[in-house]
Amino acid sequence: MFSIYEITGPTGKRYVGYTGQPVQVRFDQHLRRARKRKTPHPFYDSIKKYGCLGFNVRESKKKVLSCSAYREKLRLGAKRSWENMSEEKRAERIAKMSASLRKRNAEKREAAKSVG
Repeated sequence: MFSIYEITGPTGKRYVGYTGQPVQVRFDQHLRRARKRKTPHPFYDSIKKYGCLGFNVRESKKKVLSCSAYREKLRLGAKRSWENMSEEKRAERIAKMSASLRKRNAEKREAAKSVG
């Protein structure tokens, strides 16, 4: 079972993730990664800039299985990166995922036809 969590920074931006560990343990991992990371990343750069006290960690009461955790994360309208996605970009990504899913389903149907 996985927990979905949301970390809100001092600027109001949020990071949504999911973990099989206690959420506080995962947040501590984020803090350690922020200290060690050399390449730029908006989420970790923000932790470095504001310090850990400026962040609010909230855990969803809902526990989910791993694949449904990702779907729940998408439902919340979040993405992996720290920046919010524009409506145009979100629509583009959904269309791309839908096309990929349609293609995969068509391939499965073709494979089933050739076997049967």
